[in-house]
Amino acid sequence: MNDIINTLNELGVDTRSPGESPHVTAGWIGVMCPWCGEGTGKFGLGINLRSLCCSCWKCGHHSLYAYLLEITRVSHKAYQIANDLKKGVLFDTEVKARTKLVIPFGLEPMSESHKHYLKERRFNPDEIERVWGVQGISVFATVGERTLSWRLYIPIQQNSDVVSWTTRSINPDEKRRYINAKAEEESIPKSELLYGGDLARHAVIVCEGPSDVWRIGPGAVATMGVSYSQAQVTKLSRFPIRAICFDSDPKAQERARQLRDALLPFPGQTSVVTIDAEDPGSMSCHEVQLLHKEFLE
Repeated sequence: MNDIINTLNELGVDTRSPGESPHVTAGWIGVMCPWCGEGTGKFGLGINLRSLCCSCWKCGHHSLYAYLLEITRVSHKAYQIANDLKKGVLFDTEVKARTKLVIPFGLEPMSESHKHYLKERRFNPDEIERVWGVQGISVFATVGERTLSWRLYIPIQQNSDVVSWTTRSINPDEKRRYINAKAEEESIPKSELLYGGDLARHAVIVCEGPSDVWRIGPGAVATMGVSYSQAQVTKLSRFPIRAICFDSDPKAQERARQLRDALLPFPGQTSVVTIDAEDPGSMSCHEVQLLHKEFLE
């Protein structure tokens, strides 16, 4: 863990440890963010001492390579340093099961209400159930002290084992569309998983959420939001062909480009895909066919 600290010192980077800056917490080392923090006197960019992921409290996630490139301005040097530091570290982010999985009590096969919700969104309920293991939650399902009602239960698997889950409300008036498993209810953090990863082979189309994956089908994976972890980058790096297909809004497209940059040092092909639809989950059959033809076939 001291390797990154020694490296930063050798590069002349001013750092702060936990307790030396209010922005630095245990397990991290703080540095000036080269994108938004230079000259502010705040050490808002944290580098995790275990996974080496970089996260700024103001502008979000960055790859270690991108950070090193910003401070060295030499691409091959940044790549070499990042590669040396990550040896024996990246794969440590394959977190072992940390606790027993807790799933909601009261799961059941999808009711007609659940199926109607999916059909209205041009999904085949039987396929969603068969391929993705989705179940229904009606009125009386609970998990811990929380009550979940009228939702889709969406399991998240790794190596065919359910290790986490999320739920999606089918009530159009529900403000909380998604309710996720809490940390103590999942055996592996969903932030370190790729939804749909078990069904991917030589290529992946990287999306934000489960419904995007359902629309594209096997070969698509989701990071469960526009944020992503170093563990997810590691998993994605193992696929030789990677197409990032986030939502069409500017913020999501910027995050897609950041994820592409995080994957560029790894062997293989990484590209950002722009679509006509608002998000992959609402793409037309024609757009889906084009994606399959270009990346998955």
